[in-house]
Amino acid sequence: NLSTLTQAATEYATENGYKSGQDTLTINSPPVNGPYAGVANAVEVILDRPVPSFLSSIIHPGQTTVTGRAVATAGTKDACIWALNPTEAGAITVTGGAQVNVACGIMANSSSASAITQNGGSCINATYITSVGGASGGCIYPDPTSTDKVKDPFVTVTAPPWSGCDYNSQIKANNNQTIDLWPGVYCNKITVQNGGTINFNPGLYVLNGAALTIHGTATGAGVQFYLTQNTGQNDNITVNAGSTVNLSAPGSGDETYGLPAGMLMYQDRNSTAGITHTFNGQASMTLSGILYLPTADIQFAGGVAADPTSAAIVGDTVTFTGSSAFGDYDGSPVAANPQMVEVTLVE
Repeated sequence: NLSTLTQAATEYATENGYKSGQDTLTINSPPVNGPYAGVANAVEVILDRPVPSFLSSIIHPGQTTVTGRAVATAGTKDACIWALNPTEAGAITVTGGAQVNVACGIMANSSSASAITQNGGSCINATYITSVGGASGGCIYPDPTSTDKVKDPFVTVTAPPWSGCDYNSQIKANNNQTIDLWPGVYCNKITVQNGGTINFNPGLYVLNGAALTIHGTATGAGVQFYLTQNTGQNDNITVNAGSTVNLSAPGSGDETYGLPAGMLMYQDRNSTAGITHTFNGQASMTLSGILYLPTADIQFAGGVAADPTSAAIVGDTVTFTGSSAFGDYDGSPVAANPQMVEVTLVE
């Protein structure tokens, strides 16, 4: 949509010298000039900059305006599984009978010859599979291709503003109990167990050293979870056997909580490496949005079913094991995030 395209175009222009308050930036989608006029997925960017006149100042003293124009087509990055670790073997691992079937791309930034590893009766099927190093395994389709290191698509995402603690006590939905939670800063564990249910009302949930453990039901539409900078395992996310999880991020125009549209979970990138977030044990999940946990290990294990899903998973490493299934990818909610807009210059 225009809001997402405008934000992405402004970010590109800023990276290339645009100065807000000095320059004038005009964004037309679709373009109104040239061969791409009226093309729905094209964006026209016109930048006007006032500059001092030199030779012309004899005739026209003062300033003149220099105009630059570019047209680009915009699409959505369609890799839904990203491993950012630069060197590790098995940065993406599929093993133990896991079946990963996604109508999107899989990408590993590791330079290891086995950056993507498949074994143990498992299979990988994706639109495309790329890695910086290579891949090992006999059930990977299509054949992996090599790529240069890919920039973290969310490297510009920053922590949302927050302070203090709104909720200091542990929160537990137990023995078929239902609890409604509200946005704020949580500084102790949130636990669902023994048939309990937690309903997350729309907004931003800051988990400040607060683990989220689900062994029951968790629901929430228009929600975002920010995991603060941490040095240990006590703020991890765990989904266990028999759980039902239905969580969706806000779409474009609803991102009023401090994180970009489409971002469901974000762990501070300054957190200690090696924290593990686990989704396992015959859990049924509908996750709509981006799981951006850049220094963490993300594990889908032991019968988890995320089918269908519209989650983009970005972690340090990503592992699928056991009889887990991850399929029927729908990328439309992820496209709400401007960092997922891929731009190709055409004029």
